[in-house]
Amino acid sequence: MRTPALALALLGLLGCPGEPELAPLDRLALPTGLAITPDARWLLVSNGNWNRAYASSSLVALDLAALDAALLDVQAADASLTRAQPCRLDADSDEGRIECEAALLIDPSLGVRVPSGAGNLALDRPLGAAGPLRVLMASRLAPSVTWVDAFGPGFGAAASDPPLRLDCSHDELRACSLASRVGVVADPARLSIDTQGYRFAYLPHLVDRQLTLLALDGPEGPHVVDVELQFFREDGLFESGLGGGFEVAQRPCSPDDPPLDSLECTRPLLFASQRFWPGIRQFQVAAGLDVIIPGGESALAGPNLESAEPRPLTAGLAFEDPAGERLLVVHTTPPALLRVDTSLDEQGEPRLA
Repeated sequence: MRTPALALALLGLLGCPGEPELAPLDRLALPTGLAITPDARWLLVSNGNWNRAYASSSLVALDLAALDAALLDVQAADASLTRAQPCRLDADSDEGRIECEAALLIDPSLGVRVPSGAGNLALDRPLGAAGPLRVLMASRLAPSVTWVDAFGPGFGAAASDPPLRLDCSHDELRACSLASRVGVVADPARLSIDTQGYRFAYLPHLVDRQLTLLALDGPEGPHVVDVELQFFREDGLFESGLGGGFEVAQRPCSPDDPPLDSLECTRPLLFASQRFWPGIRQFQVAAGLDVIIPGGESALAGPNLESAEPRPLTAGLAFEDPAGERLLVVHTTPPALLRVDTSLDEQGEPRLA
């Protein structure tokens, strides 16, 4: 049987003597991602550890019900804070601003430790609405995707169970086991779960131009089924050799007006932002084969790129409307927000104008 220390070492959560201490489970420490449980009771937060201050990242749970109660009983600006009264008036504000101590709203017995460099939280319901909430996160410093199952009222817990339980086959030091983790190639960016019912997750990588496709279901959990090499363009403006992506957004598909490349809504149609080239790339997935099908690229008419230097150009993207006809794209350098027309033309192709 593996000892806890050995298990942590195998996970990349424990180093040699003198290296950083275990990641805290009782506070916010460089938080990077968040999600709310289905009962709206808990805010789940990933502590990224991007400064490598600790031996790993962590996932902690902040009690929103306790926060609601505390906001009805705000203490004076100079009052000491306790778990029963974690909020007070901000002494430096003339506008009645309230400050709350997050650590007093976090139950350290609920948190778990995950590989270092954890990013955003992506939510899945592998067993449907009656089953647990599955929280997935990609870690960049120890390239991997970890999943943690959350159980609570209305999401997988029995009536006699506690208000929240997190499970990643963790040990007594609350380090998630290798059974709840899959390795990926270097520098994963934002993880996205399919929104149209296909059992996939999409993971661009910030460098090396790669896009990873994960199947969410399998005997041992989520797993990598395809990696598309040279998916993203290299920087063509400054010839830095950099190339990568940041996030994927999925266009909704209506059977009454399906995009041509969706094959009558039998394939997900997706867009990925390019990190070092000012544009997006379209792609599909052959659902029966678990294979990425690269599509065309579209340059975006953004701000003055010559002033950007070899820095990241685009980042997050999301559809503005339920029909998927307006795509918003964050332009990082120079800063701007772009709107892309993704309505369908006469041939059923997104206009991308």
